[in-house]
Amino acid sequence: MPPEHPEHLSIGQTLETAREVAGEKHHLAAVQLPMNLAMAQALAYLSQETTDGRQSALAAARSHGLAAFGSASLLQGRLAGDLPEEIVDAFPEAHSGAQRAVQFSRSAPGMTVSLVGVSDPDHARDTFALATVDPADPSRV
Repeated sequence: MPPEHPEHLSIGQTLETAREVAGEKHHLAAVQLPMNLAMAQALAYLSQETTDGRQSALAAARSHGLAAFGSASLLQGRLAGDLPEEIVDAFPEAHSGAQRAVQFSRSAPGMTVSLVGVSDPDHARDTFALATVDPADPSRV
């Protein structure tokens, strides 16, 4: 959301509030942002006002020294199935829709970790097999 939107949340202002309340030794160290193939606003949308102008939420978090946790990496399983051929081609190191979706999310510049929830042991094995693969070059994201 743009800074003018009433529901916009500024990372910089949130960090400043932490400093006002708890001083320089506050414990705000990370932000959680939805990041997936269907919702890539944290990477693509320049929603955060910074001293360097508008930046994406991921870039702003990084510039403030905050870790970024990507949520909804599989969009509640909707990205775990068949994906468009362009996505398959972009992530050849991944062997399933779930792996490709997580690879996209975790490879975004500034992303510290992508959160994944699974309830089926087979899905967990498939998704977590990606842990043996390096994140993709950020230019592919």
